Amino acid sequence: MFPAKSALSIHFSILIFLSRLLFLTSSLESWRADKHVAMFVFGDSLFDAGNNDFLNISIDYKADFPPYGETFFNFSTGRSCDGRILPDFAATYANLPLLLPYLYPGFNNFSHGVNFVSAGADVLPQTDPETLNSRIQLSDFKKVANLLKQQLGDAEAKKILMDAIYLNSFGGVDDVRFLHNNRNPTESEMEEFVQVVMGNFTDVIKVN
Repeated sequence: MFPAKSALSIHFSILIFLSRLLFLTSSLESWRADKHVAMFVFGDSLFDAGNNDFLNISIDYKADFPPYGETFFNFSTGRSCDGRILPDFAATYANLPLLLPYLYPGFNNFSHGVNFVSAGADVLPQTDPETLNSRIQLSDFKKVANLLKQQLGDAEAKKILMDAIYLNSFGGVDDVRFLHNNRNPTESEMEEFVQVVMGNFTDVIKVN
């Protein structure tokens, strides 16, 4: 049985997820009619399309074996579920192809966007050094932005980046590990931790 605070955190995470889904659905309405739009995805296992499959890390952070993927793709794709993830549904709704993971070998056409996500990724880099944390993912996005400028020119690249859909699922891993390491945190300790995570994520965005 989950401790009360852990259960509360899980319920809160579910509410956040559902609110993001509702916000995303309403936001996509304005893009759906467009002929071209890009989508860039960041975060943890909720949105990972398979980047961890191309990292030399523990199998605990991978989803390249059954039963993952068995109900839709009929093979494991690196997604931490048996079918599609929310970015897949968002891409379909916006008339986009399912986004490939950034580390997919030989992939360099980012005009429709790309998935930078890494299962187990966090905002605080010291939490888990094996995965692609927020700083690494935002740094990779900066590389993609520069590549788009080289391929398409500054004006077209700027238009794609300005009109793009951006999805993010960071924070859950940091929260779970905090609760694991602090079995009975006080309300002030939890609030302080949230501020630390938000502060670090804000700094990452500003730097990149």
